[in-house]
Amino acid sequence: RIFGVEEDSGSDIEIDYIHNDSLSYIAECISKGDILSLVRPRYENDVLYPELIVVNPDFLVNVTTIAACFEDYGIFPMASVLNKIKPRNISSDILLGNFAGQLLDEFIYDNDTPYNDSIRNFFRENIMAILTCDGLDTFHERAMEQKGNISHIIRDVFPKEINDSFKSDRTILEPSFISPILGIQGRMDWLDMSYRIVVEQKAGKAQYRRGVAEGVFTKHKESHYIQVQLYRALLHYGMVHIDNENIYSFLLYSKYRDGLVHVATAPKAIAKAIEVRNKISCMELSFGKDGYAFLSTIKAQDIYPKAQGLLWEKYVCPQTEKLLAPIRNASLVEREYYLRFMKFVSTEHILSKLGNREKEMSGFASVWNSTLQEKREAGCIYERLGIIIPDTDGKSIEKVTLRFGKRIDNDSSDFRIGDIVMFYPYRKKSNPDATNTILFRGSISAIGTGSMDITLRHPQTDRKVFMEEDSFWAVEHDCMDSLTSSLYGGLYLFLTTDKRRRDLLLCQRKPETDKKAVLKGDYGSEEFNTVTLKAIQAKDIFIIIGPPGTGKTSHGMLNIVKEHLLYDGSNILLTAYTNRAVDEICGKLKENGIEFMRIGSENACAPEYRDSMLRKRMECVSNINEARIVFQQTRVICATTSSLSSHPELFRIKHFDIAVIDEASQSLEPQIVGIPCAVN
Repeated sequence: RIFGVEEDSGSDIEIDYIHNDSLSYIAECISKGDILSLVRPRYENDVLYPELIVVNPDFLVNVTTIAACFEDYGIFPMASVLNKIKPRNISSDILLGNFAGQLLDEFIYDNDTPYNDSIRNFFRENIMAILTCDGLDTFHERAMEQKGNISHIIRDVFPKEINDSFKSDRTILEPSFISPILGIQGRMDWLDMSYRIVVEQKAGKAQYRRGVAEGVFTKHKESHYIQVQLYRALLHYGMVHIDNENIYSFLLYSKYRDGLVHVATAPKAIAKAIEVRNKISCMELSFGKDGYAFLSTIKAQDIYPKAQGLLWEKYVCPQTEKLLAPIRNASLVEREYYLRFMKFVSTEHILSKLGNREKEMSGFASVWNSTLQEKREAGCIYERLGIIIPDTDGKSIEKVTLRFGKRIDNDSSDFRIGDIVMFYPYRKKSNPDATNTILFRGSISAIGTGSMDITLRHPQTDRKVFMEEDSFWAVEHDCMDSLTSSLYGGLYLFLTTDKRRRDLLLCQRKPETDKKAVLKGDYGSEEFNTVTLKAIQAKDIFIIIGPPGTGKTSHGMLNIVKEHLLYDGSNILLTAYTNRAVDEICGKLKENGIEFMRIGSENACAPEYRDSMLRKRMECVSNINEARIVFQQTRVICATTSSLSSHPELFRIKHFDIAVIDEASQSLEPQIVGIPCAVN
């Protein structure tokens, strides 16, 4: 693929990368059959001299994944491997950063939002993380300080930086872009509607020069700097009408009153970031082929070569060794199990991005590699849509309606309620192209004969964001790397659970039973009582197998729940792979008057059960202690397996005595192995 010069299809082309120092590493990354993206090459004497070379560009790498490899003590592409398996721990600093992001959004929208209203909304959306987080004693003090800093920067500092041309009502919040030219994708904090002003907000510390007084801001963190450079690259190389010199980009450090830092273009930094991106993609593709056996012997110094300094010696090195220890210390069968499924998940991850050659329209890369006609025939695109923005009475826009231009046969489409999608505008006289425009992301909450509703993942502040002149809208399926990353976390949890549980899961010991246990309830027939009794007597694991319609959920699962609820203080976790299966569980609970809480996306939940969603249950809660009481008193929790993987903090809030995985044969082992490892 050659961008910036006419391609002579069918002929060999010589590419020179030796004369460009920033490309000298390329020979180490490429092999026969690799696809290369040649970005803006010079063409001299039948030789191409590219500005950038991107290896296997269809494998999109997130901007944040690349930036995280840039530390102040070095650049380490291998760190991306550790970041995949590292357990997710929510700290007070992370929570503060998330809240500061919300404050920035609110200020752009309405700078009079009271602090108490802001923190109440944040509390409801992040309650599980808050309940498991330490160090919140000074949270309000720090948050209010950052709120004041944000107000000062946006009102007083920012207009001076861009010559008073900034208009807060022309700001797009959390816009996404994908670039198969650069092989990256990213989501910015906010962007001016002209696509020329980019701001990335950070709530943590910046860097300081030695010798200056504390509080005098002088420098950005390296990873933050690279992140903004890649955002600039997404606009410069992806949006063909935007020149680099016309892009204003900033880091906004809300910890400091004068924490606005202008970030100018730096071609060498972008080239280095693309180098790291190429090395990450090559590693990821090799993991699907060769696996992760190296994790058994690798050391911290191998991942961070030549790293030195107090931070490395005191924190990074010991933490890395601690993270790798469970892999090294595992038994042979445990390690082989872990490594085999790590390779399997990597293969699935690659397929989700690149697709299967034997299956049409598979993989996220089909968004730009398939023709419009192929998408139409596969039913995986809605196009030529109009947009209806609801009147929100001054509140943020959380949902939009896309109107079909003509009647569409929804039965033949590949879209269903609850699907994660992206939608974007395109000119009426052109074809839809997700790679050359802004992307909005969300999930389908309703589909009718004339329109569909999409709930935004990131609400917007102003209707102007969607007022694209002379444009249609298109909808396509989205791909979320976070769904795969949670599987890596579940597999790592397997290695860190107690040995008896590992032995059970690997059939190294037999499941135990307690024949003395008796039923407290009566479930209508000898057959149902027998099944329920066997389940109660099982101390480790119990499996109910039967054809569809034989009562596995309506009687087997339900009777087991009823029996466990007869024991004081017992807590029950009910899960399934699909939202539809969880809806069925919720229906049986509701029919029998069993109170429950459901965790997950409201849009993926049937309307009749949304009153039991976590967010809804927290609407009447005013503080952390009340929220903790709600969790303690709710004995039945329902969720999909992916929702549980995305919220591991649930298992730090509640102890569960039993977990029921309904429709278990629909799940792959990495999707559920973390559940029995977390349920004690």
